Amino acid sequence: MYLSAETAAEMRTPQVSLRSDLSRGLGPGIQHSPEGDAQWQWGQTLDFQSVMIIYPDLEYGAVVLTNGGALNP
Repeated sequence: MYLSAETAAEMRTPQVSLRSDLSRGLGPGIQHSPEGDAQWQWGQTLDFQSVMIIYPDLEYGAVVLTNGGALNP
């Protein structure tokens, strides 16, 4: 199932301003930079870590998944 264009746009819209270069959308963080806004999210469990960063307007991004976590660096 895909998000509607309106919902996807709302996710990329800053909802809470944390600093002049950092906001939170509906879920992901938003890093404001000269290259454009990047959406990011990270997660960690005892055994795994992950990070995602995307530049929607530039149409590129990266996802990194690891098998190392808080108890297994």
